[in-house]
Amino acid sequence: MKRGLIFFIVSYLLFILTACELLNNGGYYPSLEEALNAEINEGTNEVLLDDEEQRMVVYLFKRDENDSGMLTVVTYDKKGGKYKRDIGRGEVAMSLGGDFGEFAPILFQQFIHPETDDKYLNGVVSSKSVKEVNIKFFVPKENGDDNEITRTAQIESNNVFLINIGNLYTDAEKMEVELIGDNGEVVEVVRYGFTN
Repeated sequence: MKRGLIFFIVSYLLFILTACELLNNGGYYPSLEEALNAEINEGTNEVLLDDEEQRMVVYLFKRDENDSGMLTVVTYDKKGGKYKRDIGRGEVAMSLGGDFGEFAPILFQQFIHPETDDKYLNGVVSSKSVKEVNIKFFVPKENGDDNEITRTAQIESNNVFLINIGNLYTDAEKMEVELIGDNGEVVEVVRYGFTN
């Protein structure tokens, strides 16, 4: 009888401690992957790029193995070695389906960091041979000429990039993206906003 009572008390205390831990975690999880996966019912999230300094993550969400996926950028919080995904704070996502790879060698989107208001371009290239992206912004001057400003991003092993661009994306009238290969050669140039 004493054994049963002691077992019951220990079990009850463990249950209470576990419940308190779950309630006190405040949505924080032991890993970034677990924090991202906590919000989905089906599918998987794969972390492609983690900027720990800015607490931003680029990840690929797939519903199943046949899904081409959604490239998503979101911020997160980290306390005591645990992670919490920010929800509803400027998250952006784009589909990798359709013509990507066949007719579109690069896809990108703008992301505005909800805490700093810094603006970023994140994207993905379709060719494994691309190692760098040069993005040239043509911002008009008062005299009618264009001021050319270039930002460069290294391509990660999974073909994604993330680059801080300030207001260049919204200020520019034209933009040119150079995809740079292994030996520094220009593999392809994609132009936006040019009339000729």
